[in-house]
Amino acid sequence: MENRFAGRLKKEDYDEISSKKILFVIVSYNSFHLMRENIRSIRATMPEGTYLIVVTDNASTDGVREWLAEDEGEDIWVILNDENVGFGPACNQAVCVTAGTEYENADVFLLNNDTRLCENAAYICKSALYSFDDVGAVGAVSNYAGNQQRISVEFEKAEQFEAFGKLFNLPPVDENGNILGIADVEERCILSGFAMMIRREVWDAVGGFDDDFAPGYFEDTALSCEISRLGYRLFLVNNAFIYHAGSQSFAKTDFNALLLSHQKLFVEKYGFDVLELAYANKVMVENLAKDPGEEFKVLQYGSGLGADLKYLRSMYPFATVVGIEERDEVKCIAEKTIPTFSSVSDLMEVVSEPFFDVLIIEEDEYDSMPHPNKQQLLSVCTGDVTVIFRNTEFCKLDFSNLSLVVWNADRTGCDVDSFGTLAYTVGKHADLLKDLADCGVMNFVLSKIDKSSAWKELEKEGVSEFFVSHVQGWKDEPGGVCEKLLRMGIKNESVLYLDDDPERRSEVKKAVTGIMTGNALVLPYLRAILKNCDKKDKDHIRLNQYKIMERRADERASYGGAEEFLYYSKTLVSIHKNCLEQIDRIAYLVAETNRLNYTKNRDTKDRLIRLVTNDWNDCGYVCVSDRFGNYGMVGFYCYNRYEERMEHFLFSDCVLGMGIEQYVYNKLGCPEFCYKDPVVTFLEQEKEVLWLTEDKKHEIIRDKLMGNRVRILLKGPRDLSMMEPFIGGANVTTEYDHANDAGLITAGQNHSCHIYQSATMSEQEIQKILDEAPFITRADFETGLFRASYHVICYSLLPDFSAGLYRNKETGTYISFGSRNVSLTDPINWPRWLEGTVNDQGFHFTEEILKDFSEHWEFIGGTPPELLLRNLDYMLGHVPGNPGVILMLGNEMAFESSDGMKDGFRDEYRRMNSVITEYAKNRDDVTIINPTDYIRVRSDIRDCADHYSEDIYYEMSGMIVSVINDRIARANKK
Repeated sequence: MENRFAGRLKKEDYDEISSKKILFVIVSYNSFHLMRENIRSIRATMPEGTYLIVVTDNASTDGVREWLAEDEGEDIWVILNDENVGFGPACNQAVCVTAGTEYENADVFLLNNDTRLCENAAYICKSALYSFDDVGAVGAVSNYAGNQQRISVEFEKAEQFEAFGKLFNLPPVDENGNILGIADVEERCILSGFAMMIRREVWDAVGGFDDDFAPGYFEDTALSCEISRLGYRLFLVNNAFIYHAGSQSFAKTDFNALLLSHQKLFVEKYGFDVLELAYANKVMVENLAKDPGEEFKVLQYGSGLGADLKYLRSMYPFATVVGIEERDEVKCIAEKTIPTFSSVSDLMEVVSEPFFDVLIIEEDEYDSMPHPNKQQLLSVCTGDVTVIFRNTEFCKLDFSNLSLVVWNADRTGCDVDSFGTLAYTVGKHADLLKDLADCGVMNFVLSKIDKSSAWKELEKEGVSEFFVSHVQGWKDEPGGVCEKLLRMGIKNESVLYLDDDPERRSEVKKAVTGIMTGNALVLPYLRAILKNCDKKDKDHIRLNQYKIMERRADERASYGGAEEFLYYSKTLVSIHKNCLEQIDRIAYLVAETNRLNYTKNRDTKDRLIRLVTNDWNDCGYVCVSDRFGNYGMVGFYCYNRYEERMEHFLFSDCVLGMGIEQYVYNKLGCPEFCYKDPVVTFLEQEKEVLWLTEDKKHEIIRDKLMGNRVRILLKGPRDLSMMEPFIGGANVTTEYDHANDAGLITAGQNHSCHIYQSATMSEQEIQKILDEAPFITRADFETGLFRASYHVICYSLLPDFSAGLYRNKETGTYISFGSRNVSLTDPINWPRWLEGTVNDQGFHFTEEILKDFSEHWEFIGGTPPELLLRNLDYMLGHVPGNPGVILMLGNEMAFESSDGMKDGFRDEYRRMNSVITEYAKNRDDVTIINPTDYIRVRSDIRDCADHYSEDIYYEMSGMIVSVINDRIARANKK
């Protein structure tokens, strides 16, 4: 017998079915950019003549229907609806128009308009669709999908999916690298319609989507059930990845109301709640101790739609699976693809002797079953049958944030019987205990017996190293658990309490709100979760920290005053600067800390790398030791000196009460910032922490990894930040417009006049400007341009092109502010400044300020070309090293803003662009980027002429990368 689910169709066999074309069915509703990219991806990955795209537009208003009409041709047909008829009816329309054409037999491939087809995805899906005669539909996996079709992958930019898909969409191979087949599939009860391929004869037999589920949700579930009712199986193709942006077309729909309404509608139509029956208990199946090639027979009592049995058959292709389902409305669907009986009596008409090697049943169902019925059920099972309890409660436990497992080990003499009941023999779970510790999850044993005896028992079993400690003498378990959680600073929801006594579990659950509880049957679930868990703490740093905490707490309990104990502890603090070298541990701290996390910015590792490599950020991680042990890294801070903003300030709970957070805050100069509650201690200005000693001898002040990275400065408006994710592997320092704590937006620091004057004026001259122009801040004259050496400087000239420029009547110095279209010194504009109807950068003007400013300053308009060139000459002549300089120009396409602040800039941008282009011709170190060269359609421009779509920033960042590579190549030649 062949392996049905690991490698069926060979690549050469695909030619037999490839002549049958694919009909891509897409529903369009606004989302112009996504629709365009969707079609582009199909054309890029499908051979000509093998497909047809039919798009039904549901009365879009953003220009996409006009674009579609223009694009209609040989490979794309367009249906334009005058109203939004919903997803299902629109798909039905699309398929219907192919009747009587050369595509009337084409297989239907439903694709959401916010998906992008990846290389080989359609090819692999089609191979799965024709792997057996009874396969009716297949679905793909994605980064964003329902029906448990999502895989754990994220992309900072959409284009990363193409490279991922190319590597992901490959055929499965054996241990020797031999191709087993094309598709790697898993049998399912339902599939998501975001990317679903259906045989055309099956689509026609079902009649397409049920219009009652318009505008969307549950229509694909109903379609799946109807396909199954006809006797066709559904496959999820695990090696066919399709990128999905996610639910763009329903953005204005009341999602929850629609979802609940259509769930209710499904129950009314089919007589059962599909969400309770559609998904397999994978943990239960994966812990079945069988060889993949083994032949065995499985009976499930209460099999529902057959989700467990279908998944089991996918994993064990030689297994015989049979279900018992009493509900007729469920059985009539399940029996078409899984042998299903209404009762044990019905089954016994076919199986009259012991037959099944494995029995799957709900624990509660088995316990409450009358003895005669239980005997009847066991009579069709072999004498050594493996009974697996399917525990629905444990399926719902959320282990994603698990921090602590509490084991009640009072009944350590018992063993596991044939049905899995366990009075905990903790020592038998060494592998599980180690996995927990590797994942940063701590273990704690609860016992009322003598402490030393219990601990010796753990040592004897060789597992004591995985436990924080043992606490004795509790009067009752709930009180002990509460005490432990309070002491360790762990949230109730992050704790799993294990006990074989249901009454004690119930007591703990009542006493400790939100805690998870379980018995022996939860252990397989826990093991399965840990298999796929990121082993982020293999050195058991967190566990060791809490062990030290316990030793410290034990001695503290017998000591005198709190401050006296702090001095006695002899705590050493060291602050280290090699953050890039320790970025993994820092990322773990950022993700896990809570009670002493004052900023609570859960940044990704990539984002943290950008922070610690930015010259303006003062970053450091904190290590602590005392007479009880070495806690290792316990804290991290990142303070942006340029924008005066605390990005991260956080510490592990293991140093709670030591004053570490206050000490480090003092070291930073006590900058003001807003906490994000809750926090358990408050920071004070210059509060002394005299009991701590700084260990400067062991501090690390240099990061070896920093010297190997390319250094880049991005300088200009904040929209340049859109390019940061596309520039990987570099130290990227940014000087963007930003707001201070008073709400004033600092933007002048990126104007060439401010840059020139920051280097050529005295502090007194700058202070005079600040006195006469209170809407200008000191940060308007701060830059790292002349302080640090960079490989590449990317500088946007938009401030010079668009900002208003003013000259001091007495000194001839300059400042920039606001728009060149609205003068501060013209009384006709004063009402707009006073009312705040123009961009005042957060400053509240008064008539007195405007009059006083007008006495000393005159409005110039935009920056004169000769002044800009003077400033550029100075800048390029004084930046350290020999960097490549990229000058970002202005967009020459028309776009009128809502407030008029940037109206008419197109002509000015064209004039200034030509000046800078001519200037750059004479300099080998200067490259220009003109966004006009990249803009193709109206949707490439966002809310104003100077803000662009992600795609445009992606393409422009490619120019930056090419300049970087050029500079590196030059340096290597030298």
